[in-house]
Amino acid sequence: MAFAAPVLISRAAPAADPQRQSFTVVVQDSEAAVSPADFLDHLTQGAQEAEDAPLYRDGKKIGLAETIVIVTRVAGDDVAGLIACSVELPEGNLLFHGSAHLAGLATGAALPVVGGTGTYRGARGTVTLIAAEDGTHTTLNFDISME
Repeated sequence: MAFAAPVLISRAAPAADPQRQSFTVVVQDSEAAVSPADFLDHLTQGAQEAEDAPLYRDGKKIGLAETIVIVTRVAGDDVAGLIACSVELPEGNLLFHGSAHLAGLATGAALPVVGGTGTYRGARGTVTLIAAEDGTHTTLNFDISME
């Protein structure tokens, strides 16, 4: 994710509702394949980026985050964009899609989880993206339930 990066995952304590899950993964942006490589240097309305970055859970590589970012607005230092991401985990995939402000990623931006496969079939909820200030990784905090 150009707006965020690496994914590491750790499990939270089991929720009381087996259909509800909260967990964290880390996208390792510093290890990502990004196209175009200079995306962050050319943040103009309509600019697009694709990123494939490894996901980590408890320090172990466990999957991949495939992300597309489209810049929708640039007003001074305020850059907004649409983010679509498929998070490929051993238990299944999760898809989230929504808009965020680049500046807000350092403190956390919540986006809707719109679906999933495998264990995550029918997933709905939110994911909060928190980008490291140095751009090396992005933490994804999922709070989902399966329908």
